[in-house]
Amino acid sequence: MNLADLLDEFNVVIDTAEGLTELRSLILGLAARGKLVPQDPNDEPASELLEKIETEKKRLYEKDEIREVLNLDDVDENEYPFQIPNNWKWTKIGTFSYLEMGQSPPSKHYNEVGEGLPFYQGKTDFGDMYPTPSTWCTEPNKIAVSGDILISVRAPVGPTNICEEESCIGRGIAAIRPIANTETNLVMYFMRAFEDRIKEDQTGSTFKAINKKNLSNFCFPLPPLAEQHRIVKKIESLFAEVDELEAKLKRQTKLDEKLQLAVNAEVQQAPDAQASKSAWNFITSNFDTLYHNPGAIDNLKKNILNEAVRGRLVSQIPDDELASELHANVDSSKIGKVELPFEIPKNWIWCFYSDVAELRHGHQFRKYDYVKNGIPVIKIGQCKPDGSLDLTNCNYIDSSRKEEFEHHLIEQGDLLMALTGGTLGKVTRVDKDYGVIVQNYRVGNFIPQSDSLTLDYLNVILESELFQGLVRKKINQNAQPNIGKSSIEQILMPIPPLKEQHRIVQRIEELFAICDRFKAQLEQRQAVNERLVKGLVGEVLEGGNK
Repeated sequence: MNLADLLDEFNVVIDTAEGLTELRSLILGLAARGKLVPQDPNDEPASELLEKIETEKKRLYEKDEIREVLNLDDVDENEYPFQIPNNWKWTKIGTFSYLEMGQSPPSKHYNEVGEGLPFYQGKTDFGDMYPTPSTWCTEPNKIAVSGDILISVRAPVGPTNICEEESCIGRGIAAIRPIANTETNLVMYFMRAFEDRIKEDQTGSTFKAINKKNLSNFCFPLPPLAEQHRIVKKIESLFAEVDELEAKLKRQTKLDEKLQLAVNAEVQQAPDAQASKSAWNFITSNFDTLYHNPGAIDNLKKNILNEAVRGRLVSQIPDDELASELHANVDSSKIGKVELPFEIPKNWIWCFYSDVAELRHGHQFRKYDYVKNGIPVIKIGQCKPDGSLDLTNCNYIDSSRKEEFEHHLIEQGDLLMALTGGTLGKVTRVDKDYGVIVQNYRVGNFIPQSDSLTLDYLNVILESELFQGLVRKKINQNAQPNIGKSSIEQILMPIPPLKEQHRIVQRIEELFAICDRFKAQLEQRQAVNERLVKGLVGEVLEGGNK
């Protein structure tokens, strides 16, 4: 398969940013194997270029323009990673270039006001091609010059940029300086093609790094100088085409998002449940047209919950017992003193959380409570959004303490929420019986305290943006965000008649099932496309491997 055919094929199967990244990698892989442009028998072979490089290195050394000339062994035939054209030459980075390993000066010489040379310590300042300095140094130890390839040599190993001006380099960077007009961009592109291979030479257990010896001895396929220029020109031409594909994909994504917003707005602005139902029927009938990204379906599910708690997901039935009659204990005078989030149907009622439900905190266990084995203690990290509890790496309390914490035991169906940390608001509906397990502090258990509030509908409220948004507003912004019991108890909740709660939950289950089915189809299609892309990449590159 030639490249033109491959690009046509990619046009069909690429519908994600990851696919475009794979395409760029393919182009670089082809280039490094001599398959991107035809070889010209009139080109001066790479073997003669290497002789010129050796002569130039000696001249630079004698003029003190480089510090050393490495005498590296030729690449053994058994070391060749893949086949290359006959007029190319397998060599080593330290053979065709000068290598300068970075060294960080004392921090007292750093500044952020532009005094001295730009100072690069790692890939943090790297861009697509060139770095952007954020720090400067007035007394540099090691210097990279314009045209050097900067390579990150410490955590992570491998990323590259091109140095645009004389710069100071710290120990996280090495500068590769091609000799005798060797094409800088070609070296950088090939290094990017070999990034995974470069990582194989890294060492260290805590911070991965590659040393000068390993980097100098890295095997590199060197084309004739004239072909180097043709390769770079072709890479940049093809990358421009990939950029166009990427721009097209982004435009399509924006159009999809606008269409989804318009459809969602139609649902949200529906004057009644019947109009809302009609809008939802339109969505479910046109899923393939409206949604191409699994993440967009997650947003749709959030919209379904928001419609549910506004009374627009199912029709109201006049014969349903009024919610106000079911919650006679609610003090309407207190409700009237606060601003209501939105209008609800006439047979619904606004309640404070504490009017209809209880929040049960877990126990604040200390280190001395924990033993090697016993009753698992469920913390926020163990609670998963899919309802599962991860019991690996749990702390335990002694099995004899079950009765002591009988009010903190977690059972199947319990409705848990994270009340602190980065996942604050995360809801877990416990999916099965995990045996005897106990609830830790800052994991909240939300329990209906009225026969007229179902656990299923309380679950809907907790996961809706109404509740999640109010939780965010009431967060205590300390070192770690958290929300207290009293704040939860003052959150307003819209409560429908009991029978309508059941209809709402049933309708949500129906719509979620449709969403999940389409999401699974999208994920499966993306997985197939990714496998196809990787298969195409392998097909094209296979001929160049040994």
